[in-house]
Order: sequence, then C-alpha cells, then structure tokens
Amino acid sequence: PDINFVGRFENLSADFNAVCARIGIDASLPHLNKTKHRDYRKFYDEQSQDFVSEAWADEIQKFGYEF
Repeated sequence: PDINFVGRFENLSADFNAVCARIGIDASLPHLNKTKHRDYRKFYDEQSQDFVSEAWADEIQKFGYEF
C-alpha cells in the first residue's frame, strides 16, 4: 500500500489531530506515563552515535534528524 502521511513523534499531538481530521473522526490522544528525563542525545556516546547514524542513515537524512 502507498503511504501518504508519516507522523513524527515530536509533533505527535498535531499529527494525530491531522490524521483524525483527514479520516473524519473526533478523537483525543491522552498523554499517559509522562516522564521527565534528559535530552535523548545525552544517552549516546560517540560509538553509539556512529552506530545509529550508520544503521539509520536513510531515515535520519529523510527526516532531517541529527545528533
């Protein structure tokens, strides 16, 4: 099947609302189990950054992600 929308976690609420509007439903997305933690980049050392950068290079480039 063709994919016509890819939502991003960092835009989860807005993207969820856009999908609901597109398919014609009225729904809400509760935010459960919210945690406070450091920026995810702090969990990666240079070796793990290199591994992730290589393993997911296509997605990182396609979506404009960077460490």
